[in-house]
Amino acid sequence: QVTQTAKALWLVYIGLNLACIIAYWIGGMSLFDAVCFAFATISTGGFAPYDDSFIFPQASLHLIAVFFMILGALNFSLHFLAFRQGKFLSYFKDAEVKMFFFIQLIVFLFCMIIIFHHSTVLDPVYSLVEILFQVISITTTTGFTVTTFHLWPTFLPFLLLFAALIGGCSGSTSGGIRVVRMLLILKQGWREMNRLVHPKGYFLLKLNQKVVSSRVSDAVWGFVGIYSSVFLILMFLLMAFDLDFISAFSGLVGAITTLGPGLGKVAFNYADISEGAKVTLTFAMLLGRLELFSILILLT
Repeated sequence: QVTQTAKALWLVYIGLNLACIIAYWIGGMSLFDAVCFAFATISTGGFAPYDDSFIFPQASLHLIAVFFMILGALNFSLHFLAFRQGKFLSYFKDAEVKMFFFIQLIVFLFCMIIIFHHSTVLDPVYSLVEILFQVISITTTTGFTVTTFHLWPTFLPFLLLFAALIGGCSGSTSGGIRVVRMLLILKQGWREMNRLVHPKGYFLLKLNQKVVSSRVSDAVWGFVGIYSSVFLILMFLLMAFDLDFISAFSGLVGAITTLGPGLGKVAFNYADISEGAKVTLTFAMLLGRLELFSILILLT
């Protein structure tokens, strides 16, 4: 059973990479660039063979990247159900996917309204595509950049980083806490409010029309609690290595979510920070990519 599942997911992963390579190649990339950027897109790794990240100006390539970054941030079991068993409605029925797209929509609308309000846009269509690309790239923890998002007005850079902390769906290649955990926390919060109003009521915690056990809800709270505690400890440690608050916070978000770009001193790269800060961020990257509990259990 486990072997068959692994093989199925590998086939889905390889298929998505091949489709992304072909799409990039048809869109105008060289075959080498198409392979490199496809591997970095589906894995939401964001690593580019160029210093300027996603250097291609074509809006069509931006939209292709947006499409495949979203696919990389969705649960791969849903891809399996859709492409191997023809159950495409699974995407529209899944509560986590709905929450994921709701987050993307809210962040995109905030960014679009505030940027258009603060600047004179010469090409509204291209600017919309550029904003959409940058929002999806950050919120899915891919990390491609096509613009200096750290210079966006008001609170938008921090909004993107907090969205990156949530990350993509469970069972995806994205980093972050994952949408399903945030969704369960919101549902539990709503249930507690109902309990206060109706003390004798009995309220079930449900996800996708199924009752969520107390074991699962306890695990979610435990994960988020430890994640927050570790985040604070590492951030204070980075500040002890002479990083200012903005650089420490954004650098840690970029590391623990495997996002990459940050703000302040780490807006462009991490070359100028101290060795101690680099070691701390390296440990944070391991925590983020291998899941928090896995690493912490090894240390106990």
